[in-house]
Amino acid sequence: MAMTEQRKHSRTVFSAQVRIMHPIYGDAVLKMRDLSHSGAFLYTDDSGSLSVGAIVKLQIQGMAEEPPLIDAKVVRVDDNGVALKFVLEES
Repeated sequence: MAMTEQRKHSRTVFSAQVRIMHPIYGDAVLKMRDLSHSGAFLYTDDSGSLSVGAIVKLQIQGMAEEPPLIDAKVVRVDDNGVALKFVLEES
């Protein structure tokens, strides 16, 4: 049985190095596979180190200016990496 697509925003293939930070799991620089308005997927060799529901901070690397820190929630973990949903502040 095929899974139903649940995404609200389309994904764009976007390869970038991303620093991911968590107070317990530590920091790592991972490769981004794709990006949308609401989240991203990051490749990781040790996807078991982050659990669904964990809140992390992301920062794209290699930019000319200091990029912002973005809060994100782990929404899926699979053999290839982690799917993240951006946690946006309400104004």
